[in-house]
Amino acid sequence: MTTNHERPMAKRPIYLAVALALACSLMPGGRSLLAQTLATPNDMPIIYREIPEYVLAKKRARYRVKLTGCTLVYQGVKGGYTLTKDGHEFVILNQNPACLKRFAGKTLTVSGKTTESVVPWFNSYCLVIDKIDCMQYSGKVGPWVMREPTDEEIRFWNLHKRLPPATQNFMAYLDLPGQANWASWNGTPAPDELNAEPSERYAQNHRSGPAAEVEPRLADLQRQLRALEKRVARPPYNGIYSKPTEEWNSTDWSLYMDSQGGG
Repeated sequence: MTTNHERPMAKRPIYLAVALALACSLMPGGRSLLAQTLATPNDMPIIYREIPEYVLAKKRARYRVKLTGCTLVYQGVKGGYTLTKDGHEFVILNQNPACLKRFAGKTLTVSGKTTESVVPWFNSYCLVIDKIDCMQYSGKVGPWVMREPTDEEIRFWNLHKRLPPATQNFMAYLDLPGQANWASWNGTPAPDELNAEPSERYAQNHRSGPAAEVEPRLADLQRQLRALEKRVARPPYNGIYSKPTEEWNSTDWSLYMDSQGGG
């Protein structure tokens, strides 16, 4: 028989479970796994997050390597900074953007540990850097990618015109060159840029820092533009009529005769 003293004790685990569920739902980021429902403001900055599988890969890095003549490349939204050497790519698992951006585009000697033994038939590796040009190096974050903002972040931005402290701290640590907003990412000017004079727009686009930070991004954009120009300039294929008749060879004339029913 249960006494009056024992009944509250029996219900206590239920109360604790309900309180824990409410606490988890009210904690910052507790709803981060839910789908975004609010529209992203155009003037809101692009937000990045670490790639979870690379965070787990950091624990498996145990093969010591020394890479000479490798180049540090800034990949932007594709994962931060990577090392390239002889056609091989090394994804940096312990990135320190504020430090690495000084070496972007330079040829370096890097010592560290990889998750796989370096063999000629592999093209991609994961690397934890210990030294750069014989200087000690340390980093905390892994590769990152662009992500959609959560509803909580959008509400906070609409109310305060800044990101929540936890999100802002991570973005500040990344210290990305040329921070962009969603309007620039979608190709539409922000509201405050619509009324700006052309000279003012040029000045706004060139306030992102030293030229060394902008050049890798400009080179990447130029490569994309050249690829698009080639795709647009290429005339559509129209069989033998894709070139003038005066440039036809015997094969073209043979195809033409066959299309006309001739022999």
